[in-house]
Amino acid sequence: MKKRIAIIALGLAATLSAIGQQAIAQETRPIKDLIGTVEVPVDPKRIVVSDGDFILQPTVALGLKPIGASRPSGTGEYSSVVAERISPDMKYIGEQRNPSFEDILAMEPDLILMSNDDVPDQKGMYERFSAIAPTVLINREQLVWKQTLRDIGAATGRSAQAEELLARYETRVKEVRAVIGERAGTASVPRIRPDHVRYMLQDKSFIWDVLKSLGFHAPEKQQKTGDVPFVRLNLESIDVLDADLILVLEDPGAKGAGGMVEKVSELPAYKALSGNRLTLSTSEYLFGNVLTALELLDLIEAHYKKS
Repeated sequence: MKKRIAIIALGLAATLSAIGQQAIAQETRPIKDLIGTVEVPVDPKRIVVSDGDFILQPTVALGLKPIGASRPSGTGEYSSVVAERISPDMKYIGEQRNPSFEDILAMEPDLILMSNDDVPDQKGMYERFSAIAPTVLINREQLVWKQTLRDIGAATGRSAQAEELLARYETRVKEVRAVIGERAGTASVPRIRPDHVRYMLQDKSFIWDVLKSLGFHAPEKQQKTGDVPFVRLNLESIDVLDADLILVLEDPGAKGAGGMVEKVSELPAYKALSGNRLTLSTSEYLFGNVLTALELLDLIEAHYKKS
């Protein structure tokens, strides 16, 4: 680690003049993040995002095209709503919890957006990012996704666009609730992983935040909250997944001959589940922000229009 910091220091010394002149030329303004007050560019042009799961989507939703970002650690690949909005020239900075500071330095960013993910040395990472460019630390918890969007809007000078997106979401919630009507009963969100099955907790997960806005609630048999956003199941307990609406999340690695999706599908208890099922891709819908939320609303609306 000391060797890496030394390398960064040498790189900073070598490029200090160029980056310093660029920073002086830019007009800045103060904003508050989770650490304190940060002077950020009024109109940042070279943004790096350290969190490819929870920070990248709201960034691109605001019409921004980061020059660098990490790959998603939760699902391994970007959702389509993100992939279609990032620049083909965007570079990868390594893993979210182990980024390449040397590569980021070489990109000469004028703003770094970092999440408060549970990294071993969050403060140290923040300090190393801040030595390269103004760094904003943003809360990335699943249930505060709306505030995450607002915080990124504030950091990038796009607060108006953030509010427009959230107003669009609230309008769509009302429209979809009108379609569902009194059919908004229980819902269940199982996730089929390559080696086990789990379900997402009603009071802890992003996807449930959207479902609750439509009037759904978890079945009585399911745990509602906990320290983590899911509960791992034994296959003998599949019956707890039953609900009026079942959103099945399938991991790519769970599919194929002999995979967990096939094994679960053959279980009598799974076949006996009585709820309406909607199968979704984990990488598309497990995590996200306003773009994923809007897509979920579209899917659920279409489902209830058919039924």
